[in-house]
Amino acid sequence: MAKTITITLEAHVARKLVALLNAALEGETPSMPSVSPDKEFNAQYWARQYGAVYDWIAANAGKNNFATSLLEGLQRYGSLTERQVAAVERNLK
Repeated sequence: MAKTITITLEAHVARKLVALLNAALEGETPSMPSVSPDKEFNAQYWARQYGAVYDWIAANAGKNNFATSLLEGLQRYGSLTERQVAAVERNLK
């Protein structure tokens, strides 16, 4: 018996998912890019997941070279590494 699952996605995410599923149905090997072309969306998603870390970065960017560098990395790549997050978390304590 088939089960139905309902997932709510933003439109551009849904389009990417549909494209991947269509590729799989056509026998292609779909792959997800390590960094999404939509880096702004990734950065916004990341900021929601790491609220306190992002707040510290945003509050200190421009005043602190480390925070400025992290904000530039977030804007460039759409996320930060686990070690970068850990370094900010040490500053939060």
